[in-house]
Amino acid sequence: MPIKMTCCSATGCETGLEAPANADVELVSTDFIDCGTGVRITAPSGLLGALGLDPATPPEALAAVLRDLAAAPATADEVTLRVKSTRLLDWLGAGANVATLVDGLIRLQSSGTTRAALAMLGFGA
Repeated sequence: MPIKMTCCSATGCETGLEAPANADVELVSTDFIDCGTGVRITAPSGLLGALGLDPATPPEALAAVLRDLAAAPATADEVTLRVKSTRLLDWLGAGANVATLVDGLIRLQSSGTTRAALAMLGFGA
C-alpha cells in the first residue's frame, strides 16, 4: 500500500518521515521544517534481522558489502575482512556478532540472492 503525503507539514521533529527503501512513497507539496531529518530511508527490517543488524542500519552500509559479494564470490574470511573495513559492525543488533553477520552474508551469496537483496534495499538488481 503506498504512502501518500500531499500538502503536509512536519515542524520541529527529529524525523519527518521514516520508511524502508522498498516502500512506495509519494510526497507532494510537503514540507519538513526545523526537523533533524526530513526523510529517512531505512533498509527492510526482515533482511536486516536475518543478518543480525539493527533496524536503523543505513541501506548504503549494507549495500556496499552486498555489491562486492554480487561482483565476485568471497570466502568467509574475505567477507569478514570486508565487513570489518566498513562501519557495518556499528549496526549489529542485540545478541548478534561478526559471525552472525558474516554467516548471513555468505548464505545470501551461496543462494545467489545478493542482487535481490540489493534490490530490496533500493539499489537495483
